[in-house]
Amino acid sequence: MPVPKKRVGHSEQGHRRSNWKATVPAISKCPNCGAPRHPHTMCGACGFYKDRIVLKSLADDDFEMPTPVAETEEAAATEETTVAEEPKAEEVAETATEETEKDAE
Repeated sequence: MPVPKKRVGHSEQGHRRSNWKATVPAISKCPNCGAPRHPHTMCGACGFYKDRIVLKSLADDDFEMPTPVAETEEAAATEETTVAEEPKAEEVAETATEETEKDAE
């Protein structure tokens, strides 16, 4: 099994790795709906690629687009305010006394 004859120094290792750079991915607009997407890939919003439908379920008329996260958070906040109120302490105490009276009989 081959083994390196000498250890590679920090400087030499750094020079070798100097070309390892991360690149920013290219983003283009979908020509059909205008949503941002990667080039040469299907649009995740409308299902189109190269002026044709690739994913039919996304392009159907009865398909409903998912709502953005901000809108769903607002809807969740309004649902929390409309949740039925918890029973008051007096009502809980009344039901507890009624149950103990039934048990005593």
